[in-house]
Amino acid sequence: PTPHPHPGQPILTTHPTPHPTDTIPPNTTVWYHHDTPADAASTADDAVTEAI
Repeated sequence: PTPHPHPGQPILTTHPTPHPTDTIPPNTTVWYHHDTPADAASTADDAVTEAI
């Protein structure tokens, strides 16, 4: 299975449009914050996919 970053762990993303709505340059370490574990797991999956 694809390794999932722990919620709150910095994720290096090369995706041109990261999940946060703030403007974040490519190849920038982004912290993801979530209200629920389900949201954290969902975004972690997306981030792993985008970083590949």
